[in-house]
Amino acid sequence: MKKLLLLFCFSAFGTTNTIGQTTFGWETAPSGAAKTKSETIDGITITGSCRDGNVTLGSSSPHGGSGKFFHSQYTNSTEFSFNTPVNLISIIAMSYSDPDITYTFTPFGGDNTPVIVTLDYHHATVELNWEGVTSFTISSEAKEFAWFDDIIVENTSLSSPDLSMEEITVYPSPAYSTLYIKGLTAITISKIYNSLGQLVLSTTASEINIEPLTNGVYILKVTTDKGNFAKQFIKQ
Repeated sequence: MKKLLLLFCFSAFGTTNTIGQTTFGWETAPSGAAKTKSETIDGITITGSCRDGNVTLGSSSPHGGSGKFFHSQYTNSTEFSFNTPVNLISIIAMSYSDPDITYTFTPFGGDNTPVIVTLDYHHATVELNWEGVTSFTISSEAKEFAWFDDIIVENTSLSSPDLSMEEITVYPSPAYSTLYIKGLTAITISKIYNSLGQLVLSTTASEINIEPLTNGVYILKVTTDKGNFAKQFIKQ
């Protein structure tokens, strides 16, 4: 594991993208308290939640930045998931605690290593450099307020140019008992992953029984003889 001490590392906030990269700055996400917050940019959707309660979007200007930030309220575990695998470059983070608190950033998907950092009441850029990530968690031993911003990724979508997503339909979402895949005649295998990146179901059917799954956000990855694609859906 990497262990980094990150103190007094300042950066400007905002949603600015460079070639090959997408920055999630929460500027387009709806305000107000909720169980989850999502933002979609460049066809990539990120969804964040915390284990113990609601999340909000606050103003980062009092802490040296500008724009919005993702605020986890009094929790020891925050989770972010993507609708498609990405290369995750970095994230800006800050703890509201004094003294400092140690956080573990744990990736799911790909072959990556958790990153351990110590954060204080100043925002810091946490370098992650993970590949093929579908989700990650940020955890600490103590329950505390924390905020996160400017999650920078590279898209590694599983969609193939041979597959026209306009001709493929995955429905319904939210789904309750059955998930349907329409527009494909030869499915080699379909795999469903939970928000932690764990494989929970594998099948070759175009009508998938998801009744045993718990409620939440999932990623469906389908392999065919013509290519692959990934799609996020919600189980209720």
